[in-house]
Amino acid sequence: MSSVRRRAVRFPTLSFRTAAALLLLASLGGCVDLASHFEPELGASGDGGLTCPADFAPAATGTGCDPVLPPTACAPGTMPRVGAASCEPVGWTACPAGFAADPSGWGCLDVEPDVPCSGATREVLGQQTCQPLGDCAAAFPPAGATLFVDPAVTTPDATHHASLQAALAAAPAGAVIAVAAGTYAEALVITRPVTLVGRCAEQVVVQAPAPGAAGLAVDRAVAAEVRGLTLRGHAIGARVTGGGTLTLRESLIDANVDYGVLASGAGSKATVVDSVIRDTSALGPNVGHGVQIESGALVALDGTVVKGNHRYGVLATGTRTQATFLGAIVRDTLATSGDFGGMGVVVDPGASATLTRTAVVNSRHRGVRVTQATLTLTDSVVRGTAPRNGGELGDGLSVFGGKATLVRSAVVGNATAGVFAQGATASLEVRDSVVRDTHVAAAQSCGLGASLGASLTLANSALVENDECGLALYQSSATVTHSLVAGTRQGQNAAARGIDVFSASCLDLRDSAVVGSSTLGLAVIDSGADAGCAATLTRSLVSGTLPRDDGILGRGVSVQNAEVTLQRSALLDNREVGLFVSREGATVTATECTVRGTQAEAAGSFGDGLVAHAGSRVTLRDCDVRANQSIGLAFAGATALVSGGFVGGNAVGVHVQEGSTLAEVAGATALGAPGSVTVTTSTRFEANQSRLGAGVVPLPADVGALGGP
Repeated sequence: MSSVRRRAVRFPTLSFRTAAALLLLASLGGCVDLASHFEPELGASGDGGLTCPADFAPAATGTGCDPVLPPTACAPGTMPRVGAASCEPVGWTACPAGFAADPSGWGCLDVEPDVPCSGATREVLGQQTCQPLGDCAAAFPPAGATLFVDPAVTTPDATHHASLQAALAAAPAGAVIAVAAGTYAEALVITRPVTLVGRCAEQVVVQAPAPGAAGLAVDRAVAAEVRGLTLRGHAIGARVTGGGTLTLRESLIDANVDYGVLASGAGSKATVVDSVIRDTSALGPNVGHGVQIESGALVALDGTVVKGNHRYGVLATGTRTQATFLGAIVRDTLATSGDFGGMGVVVDPGASATLTRTAVVNSRHRGVRVTQATLTLTDSVVRGTAPRNGGELGDGLSVFGGKATLVRSAVVGNATAGVFAQGATASLEVRDSVVRDTHVAAAQSCGLGASLGASLTLANSALVENDECGLALYQSSATVTHSLVAGTRQGQNAAARGIDVFSASCLDLRDSAVVGSSTLGLAVIDSGADAGCAATLTRSLVSGTLPRDDGILGRGVSVQNAEVTLQRSALLDNREVGLFVSREGATVTATECTVRGTQAEAAGSFGDGLVAHAGSRVTLRDCDVRANQSIGLAFAGATALVSGGFVGGNAVGVHVQEGSTLAEVAGATALGAPGSVTVTTSTRFEANQSRLGAGVVPLPADVGALGGP
C-alpha cells in the first residue's frame, strides 16, 4: 500500500457522462476504483494540505502548485525564470564606449555616422559625424624631423628632397622624415628603421607610378612608422614581410588593386591605428581584400575602418597567424564579379582572431567565417549581413571547425542564420550575448544553429525575434543555462520553433525560458536513447506559444521518437497541446512539473495538457496538470505512469483510447505493460468538469521536422 494517506472525499451524484465513461472503460478491460472517480474536495490543511516542491508555490486558487514566476511579462533585456519572483537581466546589458543600447531593448548597437564617410575621413565608434584622418592644421614639420620632402624642392641637398624614396635612401637609422603636401608618384621601400610623417592624409598622396608594385614595403626585419599619408592605386597598399614591423597611423589606404594591407611570414607585424583601408578593387579572382594576414604574421587594427573592399574585408590564414581588432569597423564588404565572397572577417585554418569593441556591418554571404581556427568576439556587433544574389546564406557568424567564443556581443539583422556552427570539430560558446532579428532570405532561417557534430554552450544569452527558429540542433549537442528564446516568428515557411532538436541531438536546458514563439515552443524529434542523445529541461519554462498564421498549432513541447526529461519545469498558456508525445521510442519523464492553461487552436480544436500516442512512454511524478481547456491527460495507445501530483480544473481529467487501458493502483513505481496507463492513488483529481473522458476523440497529430503538420 502507498504510504500517502488518503483524504476523505465527498460523493456527489454520479453524472450520466461519467457513468457511461466508466462502463466504456470496463468494456475495454480497464481496472477502476469507482469511488476514486468522484471529485474530492481539497482540504486547507491536514491530509488535504498542499506541499509544493522548491521553486513552486500553492496556486492562488488554492488548488495545485504554480511555478514561482514574475507576476507580469518581462521587459526587453530581462527574462522569467522558474523559481524567481522578478524578471532577471539576460544578454548584453552594459554597453561599452562606442556603443549604445539597442532601441529594441535587447543588447547594444554600434554608434556610427548615418552617412558613409568619404575622402580623408573615417567612421569612429561612438561618433555620429565623420572624423578627419589627422589634423591638417597642426604644426608642421614635427619636432625632431631630420629630413624634409617637398615636391617644390628643385635643388635637393643632404636634408631636403623632392621625393620620398630619395629621402628614405639618405635617411640613417632612426631618422624622422617630414613630408609636405603634394602628390608623389612613387612606390616606397623601407630598409632601415625610420619614421615617415606626412602633413595629413588629405594632403599627402602617394600614387602608384605603375601597376604591380606595393605603395609601401617593409620586407626585412626593421621597424618603421608611417603617419599622415594616402597610399592609392598600388597593387598592394602596404606590405610587410621578412620579419618587418610597420605601424601606420592616421593614414588612408585607398583604391588599391590586390590588397590594402598584406602581412606575410612569421615575425612580420603590422599595426594600423586610426586609419582607413578602403575600396580595394579585386581585378583578379582571389584578391581585393582589405587586409590579408598569412603564414604566421600578426596584424592589429586599432580604431581602424576597413570598408568597401572586395571578397574579404580581413582574411587571416595559416598557422600562428593572428589578427586583433580594437575599436575597429569592418563594413560594406563586396562580392567579386562572380558573386563570391563579400565576407567581413574570415579566419581560416590555423589562424586566430580577437575582436574587441568592433563592428562588422553590412557584409555579404557571411559577416564572420571561422574554419578550423579560433575566434574571440567581445563587446562587439555583427549586423546586417546580406545573402548572395541567389538569396542563400547571409549568416552573421559561421564556424566550420575550430572554436568561436562570443562574450557580451550582439548578432543582429542577418539573413538565414545569426550564428551557425557545423562539424564535429566545431565548438561554439555564447555568453551574455544577443542574437536578434535573423530573417529568412531564400531558405529556412534560424537565430542560432549547430549541426553535424558541433557542440554549443549558451549562457545568459537571448535569442529573440528570429524567423523560423530561435535555436536549432541537428546531430549536435548544446548546453543552455539561464537563457531566453523569445518571439520566434513564422517567417516564409509553414512553421516555426523556439527550439528545434532534431536527428540524434542532445539538449541540456537549465534555468531557461522559451516564450512567445510561433507554432512550437520546443520540438524534439528523432533524438532518443537509440540515437545516443536526449533532451533535459530543468527549472525551465515554455510558455505562450502562438499558433501559426493559419491558426493551428501553438504547441508547447513536442516529442516524437525522442527521449525527454523534465524536472521542475513549467509548460504554461500554450495552444493546442502543452506536452505532445508520439511515435515508437518516444519517452518522457516529468518530475515536479506543471502543465497549465493550454488553450484551443483558433478554430476551437484541442486545448489539451498532455497527449501521448501509440508507442510512446510517459512517466509523470508529482506533476500538476491543471486548467487546460480540454483534456488534462490523453493517452491513445501509449504506456504511462501518473504518480502523485494534481490533475484539476480541466474539461476532462484523463482520457484513454486506441488501446490504452486505465488502472488505479496504490503504489506503482514503474511503467506497466504496453498500453497500460497506471494512475496511483496518491494522484489528486480536483474540479475537472469530468474526471474521465469517453469514446474516441480527435487528438493532435505529429508534426514534421520543420514544425508543419
